[in-house]
Amino acid sequence: MEFISAELDGERKEKEIAVLGLGEKGKACKVLEDERRVLEDVVKENLGMVAEKRTLLNTLRSELTEIMLSRTAGTEKKDSLIRELERLDSEIAGIEIKNDEMAQEKINIETESGNKENEIKGRSEAVASQVTIISSLKQSSSELKEKIEAKAAELNILEKQQRQYADELSKVRKELSHIEVKKTELTLKRDHIREDIKKIYSVDVDNIFGESVSEPLLPEQEQRLGELREKLQAIGPVNLGTLEELEELRTRYEFLTKQQNDLLESITSLQETISKINRTTQKKMEEAFQALNEKFKEVFTSLFGKGRAELILTESNILDAGIEIIAQPPGKKLQNLMLLSGGEKALTALSLLFAGFMIKPTPMCLLDEVDAPLDESNTDRFTSLLRKLSKNIQFIIITHNRRTMEVADYLYGVTMEEPGISKVVSMHLAEVV
Repeated sequence: MEFISAELDGERKEKEIAVLGLGEKGKACKVLEDERRVLEDVVKENLGMVAEKRTLLNTLRSELTEIMLSRTAGTEKKDSLIRELERLDSEIAGIEIKNDEMAQEKINIETESGNKENEIKGRSEAVASQVTIISSLKQSSSELKEKIEAKAAELNILEKQQRQYADELSKVRKELSHIEVKKTELTLKRDHIREDIKKIYSVDVDNIFGESVSEPLLPEQEQRLGELREKLQAIGPVNLGTLEELEELRTRYEFLTKQQNDLLESITSLQETISKINRTTQKKMEEAFQALNEKFKEVFTSLFGKGRAELILTESNILDAGIEIIAQPPGKKLQNLMLLSGGEKALTALSLLFAGFMIKPTPMCLLDEVDAPLDESNTDRFTSLLRKLSKNIQFIIITHNRRTMEVADYLYGVTMEEPGISKVVSMHLAEVV
């Protein structure tokens, strides 16, 4: 019994221990259950996250595929753009060469024009200077003529007086000679009488009078001699240099006259040259104006569909005239350009511009929003003519008009994908189409 009791006690203790173990295990199971629930929640949450990650992964894979495709397309586009850029660089280089040639030609023309203008200006200044010199020479010539005439008149008077005085002097000399002859005759007669007295009366007359007796002049002779002496004193000294001075004045007058003739010939030659240049310029301007007027009428009708226009000179002389633009759009009266609407003004101005290009094309033309005032129908006419002219002229157009952009070969725009950073975007429309 003791053995059984001991055994029962042992079993009871084991049961108690087992119960205690079960209680602890129950607690542990409860903890584990709680942990299981937490883990299930975590697993559910992780499964949701996995699904999201898988979705995100699929999205990223799709985006990566698109990026790879875009990269491939971008590489091809890049290669195409590089080739296009190289082509544009080549065209730009060619245009720059043409621009350099045109600039050089412009410089040459401007230089030649400047030289011609300087030559004309120099010749005009020379003409003005020569005219001044001629005026001065004319004045000097007039003064010299007056002096020569005065000297000639004075010389004539002097020559006349000289002839008169010479005649008077000749008469006086003749009278003096006559008096001298008579005096000689009287002296001889006196000497003869003295000799006769000495021979007949043996008397020396000189001893009788104590001195030689001279025959006095008659009163009339003394009076005449006094008058002649007074006339000689009145004549005064004769200016023998008057003839030399007159000769110098004549030489100076001939020299100035020759210079005047040379200047007049130079002025005539210069005026003929200027007249020839003006005639040539006028002829070329008239031809150019006529051609521009005809082409302007044609382009105006093309852009407006109907109507008429004309260029009119404000003056008869084309070298001094301005140009007035008269236009008559369809359904309106013929009127001045300033009375038209904004779009009509723009089309009329473009008609004149394109008319000039048709007569003499340029390598390149830059247009800045010229289509802004145009409506759709006028824009279509504008772009149609623009495409026609683009065969010979390269146009660069700044525009916001979609219809104008549609006819362009290349588009260049500026965007700002990031604040403060501008980016240039280009597109070759021919490749896109």
